[in-house]
Amino acid sequence: FRNCGKLTSLDLTAALAVGDEAFYGAKLTDLTAPVLREVGTRAFCSVPLTALNLPALTTIGSYAFAQMSSLTTATLGPVTSMGSAVFNGSARLASVSFADGTTLVGDFAFYSLSNLATVTLPDSVKVIGDAAFAGTAITTVNLSGVTTVSDSAFAYCENLAAVDLSSAVTVGDLAFAATALTSVHLPRAEAIGARAFSEAPITEATFGAIRTIGARAFYGTKLTTVTLP
Repeated sequence: FRNCGKLTSLDLTAALAVGDEAFYGAKLTDLTAPVLREVGTRAFCSVPLTALNLPALTTIGSYAFAQMSSLTTATLGPVTSMGSAVFNGSARLASVSFADGTTLVGDFAFYSLSNLATVTLPDSVKVIGDAAFAGTAITTVNLSGVTTVSDSAFAYCENLAAVDLSSAVTVGDLAFAATALTSVHLPRAEAIGARAFSEAPITEATFGAIRTIGARAFYGTKLTTVTLP
């Protein structure tokens, strides 16, 4: 159904999977898919839907929802597999939520989506991929169960003022660079990457199990208090 210019409504009530580029460029404005579990690479790329409601979705291919220029909200299921740049270029996206059971957010999933302000993540999420939320407008995000925050995951999220990193074991390079964080509490973190918290207005950092802190990890911060194990 690629580039089907007259296909505006799609009922996938019983469908479990949609293949690669299945509806790429179709003019869909209405989609029903209550049990859909898997979407392939670029499956809905460039489709003009304003909202996605896929409550059973677990597997998402790369660029599956890319360049959806009208999309403002997305409700996803318990995602356990996610390719790269899933929402690349969907610039109007403002809100996204993941269901309980979600374990990860893929690399570059929401990279540079400057209108994205609201993100709902369950406690089950363990991994945030490279640059997953970099450059977004989020002010808060649930990371209470996350063990791995990858490189640049939240870099340049200028409105992100507080995060719970109590479960984090690894924090990658530039992970929280140029955010609005003022303090970090890392009781389980063993490795902090280069420039991980650089250029953030952090005044206090507490570590409980740290083994490695990368070059310039706190460069340009306002640290006055550091507690080491």
